[in-house]
Amino acid sequence: MPSHSLTKNNINFLGVNLFDLLGYTMASPLMILLVFWLMIVLVGQYLHLEKYGLEISPFVILWKTKRFNNFIRKVAKKAPWLWRKIWLIGIPLGFASLLYGFYFLLINLVRFFVSPSTAASVVPVLPGITITGKTLYYLFFALGISVTAHELAHGLAAESEEIPVKSSGVLLAILIPGAFVELDENKMKREPVNKRLKIFGAGSMANLIVALLFLFLLINFEFLILPFYAAPMGVLITDVVEGTPGSTVFTPGTIIFEINGTEVHSVEEFHNYLIHVSPGQTLVFNTSHGTLELVTVEHPVNSSRGYIGIYTFNYYPPRNIFSKMLGIMAPYYFFEVINWTFLLSLSLAIFNMLPIPFFDGDRLINDLIREWMKKHRKTEKTSQTIRIAIASLSVLILILNFVFTFLKVGFKIP
Repeated sequence: MPSHSLTKNNINFLGVNLFDLLGYTMASPLMILLVFWLMIVLVGQYLHLEKYGLEISPFVILWKTKRFNNFIRKVAKKAPWLWRKIWLIGIPLGFASLLYGFYFLLINLVRFFVSPSTAASVVPVLPGITITGKTLYYLFFALGISVTAHELAHGLAAESEEIPVKSSGVLLAILIPGAFVELDENKMKREPVNKRLKIFGAGSMANLIVALLFLFLLINFEFLILPFYAAPMGVLITDVVEGTPGSTVFTPGTIIFEINGTEVHSVEEFHNYLIHVSPGQTLVFNTSHGTLELVTVEHPVNSSRGYIGIYTFNYYPPRNIFSKMLGIMAPYYFFEVINWTFLLSLSLAIFNMLPIPFFDGDRLINDLIREWMKKHRKTEKTSQTIRIAIASLSVLILILNFVFTFLKVGFKIP
């Protein structure tokens, strides 16, 4: 009787070895993402989760609840006159963000042609694709804070102007968590343009406030951790660059106290010393793991300077039992969370106001164009033509920034 044992060689489907296919699936983040969402959609259809307020579609999960609606309404109704004054500030701020975002992308695109080394990298936030590794942990917190503040502001602005929030809740788009509010669009269209502009600019204004708050925390970071950690007393290695001298000697969590007999108490002192180090120079480090030695190589940007290949952060000695339990890496993790929340909130405040379809900036510029056209007795078709032209130019400039960033450095933030 023939054997039917399961082996790698006899499991084929349409000429494709299923073990190889499984290996490819495990190796490809994009394939894993597609399989994940396929399973989510199938489970959602099978269990009929709509009765629990869950709406599942490809790459998007929505959970709607009226509790958040009631919370927004109560807060907005406590001092509606004050909220109206506050969100009025969002109109010029939103328009300023729109102009700055467009200007930045345009000038940055020119730099890619004139002086590529000075051009900033413009990378779309795609968890697991453009952003990977430990950065994902900081990113999810930053996204949660930034998106929630953004949508809450839209809801508060709408309710303060007597425009009801139809639904609200949390969402997962691809792998990006966030919150949402759904407004009564029919009622909003009948309202004066100044009310609509307040609502469109509210989200960007909220993100700007969050960014300023977290910038304040960054500036006062050492004061913030002072109850738990002492002043810097060395340099903490947070990561190493594979294939460099540092990767063969150091591991994350190592603390450097001296280089060639010179004490270094902070990252600033450490970098000031390395500025004068040449390629091929031997460095002896006094560290928390004993004496370590390496020979520098050429710096990838400046061949006249020595290069080690490590990422560093100030070492803050723990003050008490609680901080010892948290560990020496805790200040670094905390700093990264604050830093990413600042960067993401600021980016969202600016780029969400670009005149691009589905962005708040598109709705703001559309209302401004329509009002201007009405005053000058122009047709609706003319205003739509102008809107499409502005949106098309903005999308083109943004895509070109993405493309040239990819050609320059790739699309991955470690």
